[in-house]
Amino acid sequence: MKVALWILFFLAKFVHSEMDLSVVEKYFQYRNIKSATILTCFNKKDRLNLFRQLITVNANLIILDMSDANFDLKTSDVSRAENKHLGLLIDMYCPEAVDVLDLCSKYNAFNVVHHWLIFLPTYDLQAIFQNVSMTIASDVTAVVKSKDHWDVFDIYNQAFRHGGKLKIYFQQCLFDRFHGERISLYWRRKNMTGVTFKAMVVLPRKFEGSLLDHLMSDEHREVNTFNRFHSLLVYHVRDFYNFTLDMSWTPSWGFILPNGTFDGLVRALQIGAVDFGATPLFVKPERLPFVDYGRPTWILRSAFIFKRPKRPASFEVFLRPLDGMVWCLTVISIILIVVLFKISLNSERRIKVNANIEFENTWSSLFLCAIGAICQQGSSAAPKSITTRVLFIFMFIFTILLYQFYSASIVSTLLMTPEKFIKTIDDLIRSHIYLSCEDTLYNRDYLAKIKNRTFVKLLEDKALKWGNESFYMEPEMGLRLVAKGDFAYQVEMATAYPIIKRTFDDDTICSLDAIELLSMKQTFQALPKGSPFKDMMNTILQKIAENGLLRRQLNHWSESEPACIRATSAIASSVSIEEFYPALSVLAIGLILSINILLVEVFINYRSLRQTKSRTIPEHRTADRDRLYE
Repeated sequence: MKVALWILFFLAKFVHSEMDLSVVEKYFQYRNIKSATILTCFNKKDRLNLFRQLITVNANLIILDMSDANFDLKTSDVSRAENKHLGLLIDMYCPEAVDVLDLCSKYNAFNVVHHWLIFLPTYDLQAIFQNVSMTIASDVTAVVKSKDHWDVFDIYNQAFRHGGKLKIYFQQCLFDRFHGERISLYWRRKNMTGVTFKAMVVLPRKFEGSLLDHLMSDEHREVNTFNRFHSLLVYHVRDFYNFTLDMSWTPSWGFILPNGTFDGLVRALQIGAVDFGATPLFVKPERLPFVDYGRPTWILRSAFIFKRPKRPASFEVFLRPLDGMVWCLTVISIILIVVLFKISLNSERRIKVNANIEFENTWSSLFLCAIGAICQQGSSAAPKSITTRVLFIFMFIFTILLYQFYSASIVSTLLMTPEKFIKTIDDLIRSHIYLSCEDTLYNRDYLAKIKNRTFVKLLEDKALKWGNESFYMEPEMGLRLVAKGDFAYQVEMATAYPIIKRTFDDDTICSLDAIELLSMKQTFQALPKGSPFKDMMNTILQKIAENGLLRRQLNHWSESEPACIRATSAIASSVSIEEFYPALSVLAIGLILSINILLVEVFINYRSLRQTKSRTIPEHRTADRDRLYE
């Protein structure tokens, strides 16, 4: 067949080339092409004339002579546009065009960034393009001269390397439609007639049953959550394009091994074992040479979850209501009040010498009176002078205001929603809380390569206390320890929330806090480098998003945060011995101190009596001796 085509084109060469410049100009305008490579067999003069006529349409134009003995088509000639769209025109009236067409097929030049215009001397398009490697994204337009007009054909093969069939469609008009028509390209070519594509999903956690049952099941959505979510999106793409999906799985996303190679999904994409991933990937610099990233689908949210410490150390609860300066001014005010009481009572006693004044004016009794006023205990006796009574009135006004502020703050601290004392990773490091992480490969990879000194300190001070192995835990075990308190567990939110809703009570849910270790990271559709199916996947994933199906799946698979029922939490709140023991400690200290003072007083009194008795006995003996001598 190839020999017959070569003979046909060789004979057509001796007739004349039917390349029409008006057709070329219309095509360049239709595709909005600014760079082009023209493959023809014109002589030097004709090539120069062609260049002069087309240079006004294309600022970046290369014309190559396929009949030249030194002609050597390089990859750069058909891929120099890189991120721009490149027009490629080939004159099949040249006998060398058959080999050049095969060479372009070998270079995979029939892709989404290349727009082909091919002038043909025959209508036998099936024979010409049967073995040309094209994809669903190929833009190949063939024109054939028919008397006084040109017949235009759209040619593509959805997946030549996967057993796809060549498609040839006759177009009714010649490049007079709006050039934005490429938006509907994948809609017009969506029937891929059941060709088989290979995909791979990452399932790091063990599952029961068949792979398809696990991916399609709604049970235990906290297991392999975003991997199963994304695989369902790939199945939606399959249904839209009508292709067959050969799904396999691996436990690893793809990380660098000690020998410098990758494992898991990235390895499969690198060697071409699969056509695209059914699991989204993080963008990592080391993966860029081997992986093409498509549309983002899932945002990975991961954080340290821990039970909020109810309040700081218990003794701080009784000091916290008043600021340090307020405490100092309160003490100064009490001392000043006691001094004024002393002066007032002494003056009253001097003025009324014979008056029966019941109020004791010793320093200890005055201090005891001031402390009793602060504790809202009052006094058993009231002073009689107006000056002292005015002091009493304003002392009680001052103490009742102070008591109200203090007691209200104590109650709110003990019974209302506690303040968040751990707000950052640094706060978590300084706390008494132990740490652990979900046992995932991306956690191990991230923590092994981390360079931030804050996180390194976090590992040294907290993580290593558990040992290298026990630092990583399964979600059920880690969250069970979180519920007990004084423990923080780093886990993906979509994995943690279902377990929390199922196993935690309302009080525990209301006391949970979270601090992000990894900032929210986008994950992307993964394909082999240079994959011709990237735009195909992106187009339908975007269509799924616009139709609301993506949001529906996200809401279904990303579990919402467990709701805290505040009313239940408030009713069930109680003050435990942990908060109350400082009051008991103060009482115990007072009792012990009073008993010690009592013992000291008893000892002193006993010693004083002995000394008095020892002085009295010798005096009696001396008197008796004097009487004897008389």
